[in-house]
Amino acid sequence: MSKSLKTPGTPRSDLAFSDEAEDAPVRLLIVADRYGATQEISFVAPLTPWRRIAAAAIRVIDEPGLEAIRKRGGEAEVLAALRAQLADFRPVAVVISRYNGRDYESVFTAAQNAGVPVVFHLDDDLFEVPIALGIDIFRRYRHPHRVHAMYRIAEMADVVYVSTPALGHRVRARLNPKRLVVSDVYVGADAALAGLERGRGKADGEIQIGYMASIGHSFDLELIAPALRMVLNTRPDVMLHFFGTICQSDVVKEFGDRVERTERVRGSYADFRSILGGLGWDIGLAPLRDHDFNRCKAPTKWLEYAEAGMAVLASDMSVYAQLAAQGALLACGDDEWAQAIIRLADDASLRGRLVGTSRQVIAREYSWRRVEDQVIDLLASLHPPARTPKMEFTS
Repeated sequence: MSKSLKTPGTPRSDLAFSDEAEDAPVRLLIVADRYGATQEISFVAPLTPWRRIAAAAIRVIDEPGLEAIRKRGGEAEVLAALRAQLADFRPVAVVISRYNGRDYESVFTAAQNAGVPVVFHLDDDLFEVPIALGIDIFRRYRHPHRVHAMYRIAEMADVVYVSTPALGHRVRARLNPKRLVVSDVYVGADAALAGLERGRGKADGEIQIGYMASIGHSFDLELIAPALRMVLNTRPDVMLHFFGTICQSDVVKEFGDRVERTERVRGSYADFRSILGGLGWDIGLAPLRDHDFNRCKAPTKWLEYAEAGMAVLASDMSVYAQLAAQGALLACGDDEWAQAIIRLADDASLRGRLVGTSRQVIAREYSWRRVEDQVIDLLASLHPPARTPKMEFTS
């Protein structure tokens, strides 16, 4: 879905993503930390029905792009490039998505001069990134300049738009935004895909379990690593697969050649979900340490596993509590992972019930249409009635 544009001499230079429909009634300019799954989940994917008929268009410039502009001409060049984007694209809103770089003031100056409202979008509590995510991530987000930037962006934005009620509570307790909007549902899925037989062929009686994550989840993986080793040592019928940059972690390397690895996907979020759906895992693992940062997360991993037709085993914590109560996943305590994995491996009917219930929950609560409606309602609320773009399209 994404399209990189590197055309010198035009306002599109250094964009990470751009749609062609520049005259669409709904146009978003997103300033991101680094264009990726967050922006695709929150804006690109839910607006796809609109984008397909040229009713919406999105451009993204991320921090690497801004830094490239800065190297060519400093802060003045950045401001000029942002002003050119606003004049050329005429967005209905500027979305600052997870960005906390040094050019935030230029973003606000350009937006205010053009009379365009600004939304600050967060899907993690970036104010309190824990060292458990790794020293490099911790140093980046806890740098005083970046923390200061986030507070200023949150104060200056017309709206702070967050992914979960828990994150909304943290933001409200920490600062006083002009307006706070909390997502009802962070990410969507296709219920028709959940439960389909889409995986690779397996040997008779073989059970495939897997963990999909970024390397920032190494500490979460450490929580269940002893259980995984015990299961592999005692159950030759259970195969273990890691997917994503988690493959680069020392924890995964310790498993040696006893596990299968699939490195990160170099493509769009849709490409990632397509590959995940083809892995053929029977069980998807979703461990989370129970600390403040993780409590603000959405149950995205459950949704991605469930859409791929997997039974999900997750940590017994607030992020997954409602889904566990509905029977859409099996939750277990920190010391129960080995027993829970064996229980799911031995009980095909339980796996089937979890997959079936997940399909129902996705259809009822996690359709992409719900995410689409959230985005459109947010954008419409930013404009007085006389200026609100026409938004009658129904997917």
